[in-house]
Amino acid sequence: MKIVEKLAESKVKFEIRNFQVLKHNTRWDSEGNAYPIFHGLLVEMSNGRVVPGSFDASTRCPDEIIRRIRLGASFGPGPPRLLDTYQTQTDRFLIPPFSWTMQQLRFALVMRHRSDLEILLTTSTSPSAEGPDFVATQKSRSLVPPLWDKIAILFPLSSVSIQCMPNVIELVLYRFPIFDS
Repeated sequence: MKIVEKLAESKVKFEIRNFQVLKHNTRWDSEGNAYPIFHGLLVEMSNGRVVPGSFDASTRCPDEIIRRIRLGASFGPGPPRLLDTYQTQTDRFLIPPFSWTMQQLRFALVMRHRSDLEILLTTSTSPSAEGPDFVATQKSRSLVPPLWDKIAILFPLSSVSIQCMPNVIELVLYRFPIFDS
């Protein structure tokens, strides 16, 4: 069942509000670098109270994998662009074919042998603002070619194929529903 359908059928009424923290969650270090005070927030639904929250890494998938695919696919031939993965008209994720270039593969292979500090300074646009698991996430998700086997396990209804050609490693992941109905 789709979550939206279940919410529509529910007798409980939901009110959607926009909550922006922005400058209220920002502090600066002695060198003038901005970074967040809290990396996660939790909203108590009964009263709307917002409190700092942290979330186990296992709760991030498949969303985190999809984000990494979107980013990894954005640096190919042509102008950089984030890959659109969610099709609102069909309520499906669609990850079209994309390729890791040899340059991306070489970068990942070189970075795998760097220290945590080097990885942080090289791959982050705001090293002082990153959460404590940033480098571990980079090592497990960004500095290796996409996790084909994990994608297939997370999305068993999808069709995955991998092509290795002289200049690219290509993943083709066809349509799959967000939720089983």
